[in-house]
Amino acid sequence: MKTLLKNCRILSMKDNEDIYISNIVIIDSKIKYIGNDYKSYEPFDKIIDINFNLIMPGFKNAHGHAPMSFARSLTDGEKLHDWLNNTIFPMEEHLIKEDSDIFSKVSFLEYLQSGITSSSEMYYNPDYIAKASKDMNFKTHLVLGGVKDFIDAKNLIDELDKFDKNLINYNLGLHAEYSYDESFFLENVKLFKKYKSPLCIHACETSSEVESCKKRHNNLTPIEYLYNLGYFTYGGTIYHGNYLTDNDMDIILNNNINVVTCPGSNSKLASGICPVRKLLDKGINVAIGTDGPASNDGLDMFYEMKLVASYQKLEYKDASIIKPFEILKMATVNGAKALKLYDSLYIDIDQTADLIEIDLLNPSNQPINDIVNNIVFSGNKMMIKMTMINGKILYRDFSFCNDYDLSSIYKKANDRKNSLIQYLNKK
Repeated sequence: MKTLLKNCRILSMKDNEDIYISNIVIIDSKIKYIGNDYKSYEPFDKIIDINFNLIMPGFKNAHGHAPMSFARSLTDGEKLHDWLNNTIFPMEEHLIKEDSDIFSKVSFLEYLQSGITSSSEMYYNPDYIAKASKDMNFKTHLVLGGVKDFIDAKNLIDELDKFDKNLINYNLGLHAEYSYDESFFLENVKLFKKYKSPLCIHACETSSEVESCKKRHNNLTPIEYLYNLGYFTYGGTIYHGNYLTDNDMDIILNNNINVVTCPGSNSKLASGICPVRKLLDKGINVAIGTDGPASNDGLDMFYEMKLVASYQKLEYKDASIIKPFEILKMATVNGAKALKLYDSLYIDIDQTADLIEIDLLNPSNQPINDIVNNIVFSGNKMMIKMTMINGKILYRDFSFCNDYDLSSIYKKANDRKNSLIQYLNKK
């Protein structure tokens, strides 16, 4: 399959490279040529005139729980642990495996609409999330952290290895330090070392979480505790990271650990603000996640980027504390690094065509003074004119391009949601 994207404004996301106008040749899933002399690649299976709109790498959602769309907008006003114990855990008791398939599909549709071309997903039954990913042609990094005892980890990994590696990759993870007892941690660190797996884990999301960990473990923070046990031998990613000490940050920097900030979810649950500026200044890779649709409600990277910028400005009381390009990089390049998508960092030769088209004629982009600034501060889903994954156009002109049976997806999701709510009400 050969595709020509003509008359593109290109934002490559490389440092110090300005937006430029050119044409892009895509062969199968890869970018193979950028320039004006594309005739040698004719004939093309598809030619799309971009009409000088912006083409850039797609957003990478570095932390999500796609199947949790079953609890979208059910609650507001609860703190994290109350929300978990009063709403989420009671409903999760009655989930079936197929729920991870159907509710993931709902979230994947929203991702495409929001210009998100890949996401990192941690939830129960990851093989069913993988099935949804395959059916939707959506690119997913699975965190195998819903399996609490890891007895079936080997079988699960064997099953996931059957899926297209251009769509699905994975590593091991844990929910959080407070989710398990010490014997669990001591036993299962062996599995991480066996598979040479980074650790993906929720950590330092709330101040109470950190303080309770210190009480349990000789004044150690969650980062210090996990590090001492050897869980970061092969690096990792921590989700949230709102309450990090200087020593935590040194451990993160020296052990190749990513930090994913989730400002939408953390603000709704009043959990805290990630010290993004301090982390970036230390040289730590910081990415952005939406978290799940149950704690955030929306899955919109434009919203998350604006919150990152706003919270850092307020936290440091400095309007110049963070630049729009830094934030856009967190949503694209840094996210790709956290998801191990090293072939999807930039627009460049032999990089994967995980691309989005930004409509510059959208009123929010007019008049054009600074395109990057517009995307971060006035951006919205209505700007997404096209979402392409592995060279396939999955969303264009406000319509999904695959034969997704939307009515069937929504009906199944609502039927299962209604069943789960009944269980919640009985609780």
